[in-house]
Amino acid sequence: MAVGITATYNTNTSASTREDVSNIISNIDPTETPISANIGREDVDNPDLHQWQVDSLAATSTAGQIDGVAQSALPDAVSTARAKRAARCQIQGKGISITRRQQKLDKYGIDDEVAYQLAKAGAELKRDQEATICLPRTPVASASGTAPLLAGIPTWIRTNTSNGSGGAAPTLTGTPAQPVVGTDGTVRALSEATLMTMIKQSYDEGGKIDMASVATAVKQAMSAFLFGSSSRIATPYQDFGSKPGMGATVQGAVDVIITDFGPLYIVPNRFQRGRDVLLLDTAQWSIGIFDDYFVEETAKVGDYENHMVLHDYTVISHAEEASAWIADIDTTAAMTS
Repeated sequence: MAVGITATYNTNTSASTREDVSNIISNIDPTETPISANIGREDVDNPDLHQWQVDSLAATSTAGQIDGVAQSALPDAVSTARAKRAARCQIQGKGISITRRQQKLDKYGIDDEVAYQLAKAGAELKRDQEATICLPRTPVASASGTAPLLAGIPTWIRTNTSNGSGGAAPTLTGTPAQPVVGTDGTVRALSEATLMTMIKQSYDEGGKIDMASVATAVKQAMSAFLFGSSSRIATPYQDFGSKPGMGATVQGAVDVIITDFGPLYIVPNRFQRGRDVLLLDTAQWSIGIFDDYFVEETAKVGDYENHMVLHDYTVISHAEEASAWIADIDTTAAMTS
């Protein structure tokens, strides 16, 4: 008579099976910072009020002068006085506290918990910087109990602006002059005419806009319009590949517009307001650094390590007239002509 097996020990009842956990830690959060990556960097000596000077050339003249002309008859070369501008640095940071046990024990995917958290904090601060420099905001001076705040790029752009109904461009105030944020207006669709007008105005002022930083929805609207049959700016094409069996590639995005005044790179930016189209001459902007990203180990309290990651910086506008700002864009509306 056969005897049945009634006590098979399998994986469903085992308590000693080792967990299968990958040593790869996935993180989909975006870290691209297009404006920060494409403008300059320079040192700042006074974070409370960093100052610089701006100047401009006289209007062109086609007048001639007689042979032997006296200096008194010549137009004055010092036609305009240099002006001062000022910016305030902003401090941003992250705090990290790791217990002794957490740092020492064997972990999946992490050899050094402190190093991992410091690297993560640095990536987060990089995103914070991009969001901050894209924000239209009046600067705030440091005071007891008050954190200093920098003025973002849109706050500086006042010469070449396009606002929706009820909106107003930024202004300057004080000596040395600092920017004051404008007023948001009623949102409207982005138009090709407005885009080209702002680029032309910037060029007439002496600028050369090379980058359009836009929200993702606006980037899609621009691609959809510029591929439209009515615009006649871009035409979809198919690339069937050089080898049999290769799939077709259909171009469906517009990343560069060749304008009358040079190429314009259209860059999607996850960290700016959807209503803003920032048209930048990137050579005329800088991140002013008082203290670059650095790690400070603070006093040990209890059975854990403490660290701070800090960054102290501002935005420097060398010539705001070289850039433009199309404000109050409806991100749900299609681009128009």
